[in-house]
Amino acid sequence: YHQACHDPPVERFGAVEDQWFCQSCTAELARMRSLSISEGDFAWARLPADTPPWPARVLRVDFSSLADPKPYWVHFFDPSGKTEGAWMSEAHVAPWS
Repeated sequence: YHQACHDPPVERFGAVEDQWFCQSCTAELARMRSLSISEGDFAWARLPADTPPWPARVLRVDFSSLADPKPYWVHFFDPSGKTEGAWMSEAHVAPWS
């Protein structure tokens, strides 16, 4: 993706097997995968999946590959003031509403 839209074109980014997506390509990939949550949205996050949902905010949507299973970087709200986050899958994040 990114190599095709970068000006001037980039032959390779990092190792041959590495994939990296620019902001436009990330947005297009999110649309193609029909992600239900966007960057900046508040959400309920489960880590691990069998725990109660925890309030969080999606700070980043990014992909390390076309099939990346965890495109959401979420920040958990913690009353103690900790700033913890995790990469999470669509199955472990639900819209706030």
